[in-house]
Amino acid sequence: IIPSYNKIVLHFKNTEDKQQSIQTLEIMMKDFSPLDIKRPYKRWNIPACYDPQYALDLERVQKFHDLSIQEIINLHTKKIYYNYYIGFMPGFPYLGEISSKLITPRLSSPRVRIPARSVGIAKEHTCIYPKVSPGGWNIIAQVPFDIFSLDHSRTSLFLPGDEVKFSRVTQSEFEKMGIEYVPSYANFVLLKVGDGDEVFQKMLSEGVIVRAMRGYKLPEWIRVSIGTMEENLKFLELLRLINS
Repeated sequence: IIPSYNKIVLHFKNTEDKQQSIQTLEIMMKDFSPLDIKRPYKRWNIPACYDPQYALDLERVQKFHDLSIQEIINLHTKKIYYNYYIGFMPGFPYLGEISSKLITPRLSSPRVRIPARSVGIAKEHTCIYPKVSPGGWNIIAQVPFDIFSLDHSRTSLFLPGDEVKFSRVTQSEFEKMGIEYVPSYANFVLLKVGDGDEVFQKMLSEGVIVRAMRGYKLPEWIRVSIGTMEENLKFLELLRLINS
């Protein structure tokens, strides 16, 4: 069984198995009712830079919809997106739905090479390219860190059912936020911030609790628990000020 956004693909060993299975499925579907299954999810606030060097197709989207650049950015950062599934390539999130004012067809000629971390929109969805890849989505921004890595215990930052909100950052903020991180299956991430003890003390003085990791022989790292959207935004803003 291979799931996708709104379909599943069933593979059978042979034609005989296929016919028998289809008959069984037809009987089962008569009494089918969807289950309301909820699992714990995370809401991620993701910084993104919409400056021209990262937004390869922002001007195209602007002309297509007759909107200003600022209107496009406002529309894209206003919504909280649901991660329907991971597909196309490992770690590639299908997020939706975008504002109806931003619905844009894919490029008529896909690019051979889209930079890793690029934020794209196509039809009703938005995405982040985890790695360098061909693709036909309209690129409007870029995030400052990887969202997929085989070196981490949680290889994909996002899981199906998670929620994602983009926050605009300037180019200077973007460059300073290119920090190394290690996600986990728990409710925290590890961030490489330079002097972990110093960042810990400055955070503490502002009422933000993180954990310095020097005791674990990681003096350049801090541990940050995932909180509410308001708490996460406060932490990110304070981290920007400390790094500025």
